[in-house]
Amino acid sequence: MYRRFSNECSGMATLLMVMKGITVIALLAVVTGICLLVFR
Repeated sequence: MYRRFSNECSGMATLLMVMKGITVIALLAVVTGICLLVFR
């Protein structure tokens, strides 16, 4: 029971980390695109 709970928690933490990484990459891509449009 406890083991399953900790596994779910680690899974959620991993999911949050992945989502955070995707968000950061998306923001970087948007900023890069804006810079390319502005300074072209």
